[in-house]
Amino acid sequence: MSAAAGAGGTLEIHQFVPILQPWDAVGNHVLEAWRALHRSGFKGAIWAAGIHPQFTGTARPYRRFARSRSRGGGKRLLLYQAASWSCGIVDFLLDRPETKVLSYHNFTPPEYFDPYDAAVSSSLRQAITETRRLAAKVKVALAASEFNAIDLREMGVPSVHVVPPFLPASLSAQPDPRTLAELTAGRTGLQLLFVGRLTPHKGHVQLVRLLAMVRAAIDPGARLFLVGSKGPAIYMHLLARHIDRLTPGAVVLTGPVSDAQLAAYYAQADMFVCLSEHEGFGLPLIEAMRAQVPVIAYDAGAVGETVGGAGVLVRTLEPAVLAEVVARVAEDEQLQAELRQRQTVRAAELEAFPRERALISALWEAASA
Repeated sequence: MSAAAGAGGTLEIHQFVPILQPWDAVGNHVLEAWRALHRSGFKGAIWAAGIHPQFTGTARPYRRFARSRSRGGGKRLLLYQAASWSCGIVDFLLDRPETKVLSYHNFTPPEYFDPYDAAVSSSLRQAITETRRLAAKVKVALAASEFNAIDLREMGVPSVHVVPPFLPASLSAQPDPRTLAELTAGRTGLQLLFVGRLTPHKGHVQLVRLLAMVRAAIDPGARLFLVGSKGPAIYMHLLARHIDRLTPGAVVLTGPVSDAQLAAYYAQADMFVCLSEHEGFGLPLIEAMRAQVPVIAYDAGAVGETVGGAGVLVRTLEPAVLAEVVARVAEDEQLQAELRQRQTVRAAELEAFPRERALISALWEAASA
C-alpha cells in the first residue's frame, strides 16, 4: 500500500501559496514538498494567486480549484503555506468544506516596515490576522521551527508538528569560476558576508556599522558583501547613506545572484555575519555552515535554534563588541577549525531530518482528525 492510501482510502494533497516564484524560501519549500508527496504516491497540485512565468506549467490559479474534481474520488486535504500576504486565498479556503492544514513560516513584524513601506506593513498585518482566522479552524499545523510552533500553539492549534523547510538544490552548486576569480583578485582584507533580501529587519545597517569598526580597529582592508535583492526604496536610500558615510567603497551590494555565484561568495567569505532581528528559520545560516564559513549570528527569532550551538551566537548589536568577536575569530585558527567542524555536523543534522516522513505523518493525522 502506498503512503497515499490508508484505511480511509486515497488522499490528495493540494498546496496553496500566495506567490510561487524562484529565489524564494517558501516557494522552494512548496516545490520540494510537492515533489516529495508525488514520490510517495500522493496526487494533488499547487495553487497560487501569483505564478512566476518559470512555473506556469507547475502551478495553477487558485480560484480554478473550485472547478476541479478529485481524480480517484478520495479525500482532499488543503495545505496552506502562509506567506507575507494571502491575496484572498485564506477567505477562499475558509469557504471550502475540505480539511485544512496550516504550514507556518512566520511573518516579519510589520513595525519594521512602518517607516519604509506602508503597503508592505499593511499586507503583513492582514496576513497575520488571516493566519489567526485560519489557525482557529485547523486541528493540525506545521511549523518551520520551534520558534514558529510557539506562535501556533498560542493561536490555539491543538497539534503542531515542527518540520524544517525542504532545502534547495543550490546547496550542492559548485562555485562559479569567474566570480571566484574576481573575488580572489579583488581581496584587500577580511571578507564578511551576509545573504538575505535588503529589508529593514535583516540588520544591514548594523552590519555596516560593524564593518566601520572592523576597518578602524582591526583590518583597514575589510569588506562586506551583501547578497540579496533590493528592499523598500526608502530603506535602500538609508542604507546607501550609511555606506557612503561610514564605509565608502567597502560594501558590495550584489543584487540577486545565481546558485553558482552564491557558492562562490560562500567559498571566498572569511565569516558569515547575521545580525537579523527576526528569522523564522534562516536558510542562509545552513548554507554558510555547509560551506564551512564560520558563522557569527545575533541570537534572535529562530537563529539560535537553527545554528544549534555550532556557530558564535551574540546577544548584542553594539558594533565595538561585535568587532571584538570578529577579531577573535579572525585571529584564532583553532577556533575557526572548531567552528567549521561543529557547523558541518549541524548542517548535516538539518539536512538529514526526515522531512518527507514527518510531513506525511502530520498530513495523515489531519486527514484522520
